Amino acid sequence: NNEIDMYPDYFFNISDYLNIKIPNIKKDDIIFSKDGKIAQCAIIGDNTNIIPCSGYFILKHSKQYNPNYLFAILTSKKIIRYQVLMKTVISSTIPHLKLKQFNNIYVPIFNNDIQQQIISQIKIYRDLIDLKNKKIVEVQNVFNDYYRRIVGS
Repeated sequence: NNEIDMYPDYFFNISDYLNIKIPNIKKDDIIFSKDGKIAQCAIIGDNTNIIPCSGYFILKHSKQYNPNYLFAILTSKKIIRYQVLMKTVISSTIPHLKLKQFNNIYVPIFNNDIQQQIISQIKIYRDLIDLKNKKIVEVQNVFNDYYRRIVGS
């Protein structure tokens, strides 16, 4: 979850996004960029704020894999980044990763102990991001309440 901008006014909640009837994105889905700055990856959490755009693949949560493990692998520069760069098509001014090339990316399956270590670290990371997002909303609510008391509306 490459967070570039901490100002929440540039984001809106996933529930609002889903009401627009754009692809059904749910908790534990992974978004992987395929245009421009390729191989940027985000995993959807309970309090994830997103910016809808084109140029991404949505990897739907499945019981076949642990989303935390897949997210960790997809954000690994040594494992994924090199493969993606080798498969990127640059036929115009914007680099692009085609679905066929994306489907041919090798995702290593480490032994269970290593997977569990990775999964537990990503879970801690996701819990911290969710906590941060909740705290931003709490601070905004305090500010908004204070503002209403001062302004009266």
